[in-house]
Amino acid sequence: MMIILAVQGVVAFVLGTLAYVIKSRQLRRLGQKPPPFLMFVFFPRGVPQGNERVSMPRLLRVLLGIIFLPCGAFFALAGILLLIIENHGPHPFVLAALVLGMVGIGSGIGFVGFRLIVVTNDEPLFKWRSKDAPGRGQR
Repeated sequence: MMIILAVQGVVAFVLGTLAYVIKSRQLRRLGQKPPPFLMFVFFPRGVPQGNERVSMPRLLRVLLGIIFLPCGAFFALAGILLLIIENHGPHPFVLAALVLGMVGIGSGIGFVGFRLIVVTNDEPLFKWRSKDAPGRGQR
């Protein structure tokens, strides 16, 4: 199994490198500067600006949310159980940091699952507050 994954990784790397070579030659012929290799590999359409919307069918979004929500809850509960079970383990501060990290990551994963379930089709997954948002700073 590991050999198959390694071969797939090598093939993907070779094909990605060939695609980059072809694209960079095309851009150089047009007098443009090609993007850096890693930017081409990870962001072939350019770096996302944050205001684009990616459409996803509601059924797929709800299914992903149903998967993410219990996974996040399991991760957080595993952190809490680690605190309860581990009496004579590592230094108490290391244990506390580990538990807080696991609970925080689990809560974040669970929140993403919750947002995937409740978000509507035209709404972004996360809403970032701007400084000039209405209701802020007004009394």
